[in-house]
Amino acid sequence: MKITLTAAQLGEIEQHARRALPAEACGLIAGRIDNAGDALVTALHPSENLAEGCGSFEIDPALHMRLQRDLRGGDEEIIGVYHSHPSGLAEPSAHDARAAAYAGWVWLITAPRAAGGSGEEATVTRAYLHVSEETSRPALFEPVELRIQEKNQFVSAD
Repeated sequence: MKITLTAAQLGEIEQHARRALPAEACGLIAGRIDNAGDALVTALHPSENLAEGCGSFEIDPALHMRLQRDLRGGDEEIIGVYHSHPSGLAEPSAHDARAAAYAGWVWLITAPRAAGGSGEEATVTRAYLHVSEETSRPALFEPVELRIQEKNQFVSAD
């Protein structure tokens, strides 16, 4: 599986992550899944993080319901979620595994960090597929290829 988004969309996620510090940023991802199972991001829907504290995220359920309603009957759907790990790695955490609810969704995880004392921000974003459908144990995630589309060309994010 691959997930493709534009450089502008990736920038939007990473800027949201930096603005939300020290809390986690979060939002929903709308897009299309093709016959090969690859995902194309068509829109990002930032959410207020409703979680208490800085170590988790909770998407606004009103946003989720509104987006489901708005996309109903079209060729786009909610294909995933993005969020940040302000002081962690760009990989699913134990909390993510316990909280994941929708098998088949793509998770984009962004880790903003300071770069070598220069005052600049370096950010890492990685993609995962939530593959577990069992509710009796933590979710399982598989890494997926993240492709950035720039002027009709693709650049691997890794």
